[in-house]
Amino acid sequence: METTQAHPLTLVLDQSGLPQRKAEIIHQQFSDYFAIAEQYKQEAKTLVVTGEDQTELMARARQGRLFLKAKRVAIEKTRKELKDESLQEGRAIDNVAKLLTSLIEPTEQFLLEQEEYAKRLEAARERETLAIMAERRAQLALCEAATTDRFLREATTTEFNEFAELCRIGHEQRLQDQQEEARKQREADQRNRDELLRENQRLQEEKRKQDEEIAASREALRLSLVAREEERTRENNARLEAQRQAALSQQKQQLLALGPDRDKLRALAGSIETIALPQATSAQGQEIVTRVGDLLGKVTKYLHEQSEQLSLSL
Repeated sequence: METTQAHPLTLVLDQSGLPQRKAEIIHQQFSDYFAIAEQYKQEAKTLVVTGEDQTELMARARQGRLFLKAKRVAIEKTRKELKDESLQEGRAIDNVAKLLTSLIEPTEQFLLEQEEYAKRLEAARERETLAIMAERRAQLALCEAATTDRFLREATTTEFNEFAELCRIGHEQRLQDQQEEARKQREADQRNRDELLRENQRLQEEKRKQDEEIAASREALRLSLVAREEERTRENNARLEAQRQAALSQQKQQLLALGPDRDKLRALAGSIETIALPQATSAQGQEIVTRVGDLLGKVTKYLHEQSEQLSLSL
């Protein structure tokens, strides 16, 4: 093996980190190829073809190329062979290691179990204790009892059962008290509802009486207004009658003073037509005034007809 420090192949193998023995094997397999490659690298520089008539140089170039191709193929073959050997070696090493591991691991596991026997036993006891604590906590949760983890962990079965029984009795008593309190509250609520109902009924009765009183007052007021209206109507009718009588008396006097009966009748009709009827404020009064107007109209019509008759008779 070449030991020249500057040799490239040696440098590559040194940098690979392979063991000395493997590096020497690889160096032996490829050192000749490296020398050939360096040799032909130098010789190739002398085979520079510059014209097509340089057939000898072209033939030498072809010969050198084919030679190098064969060496390159041989290098690839050597590489595969060495790599296959490495793979086989690796598989063999893996199988041996696997065999030895299968022999060692059971013994190692057995020794670990012996080493951690106390730890496993303590872990088992802890799991059992946690299960008991969870069961006790669930049991006490039904009666809403407050306790500590230390009591759940350290209390004996008798101590816990006595405590749980006291909690159950207390819980049942609280439930009974709550039920009694709820019953009393329901009764109080019912009394309040009954009192509110009676109060509402009383208020409704008072409102009914007030409504009746208001209705009675309104009716009395209406009757009073009707009575006043009737009184005014009677007064108006009496006044109208007095006016009518006075007008008739005046007309009679005028007729007597006018001379012939025909003229007197016409004058009377004219006087009646000039009478101004009052404007009534109620429907009943207005009805009376309207009837009076109709009667006066009939009287004047009658007077005109009779005066015409007197004219004909004259």
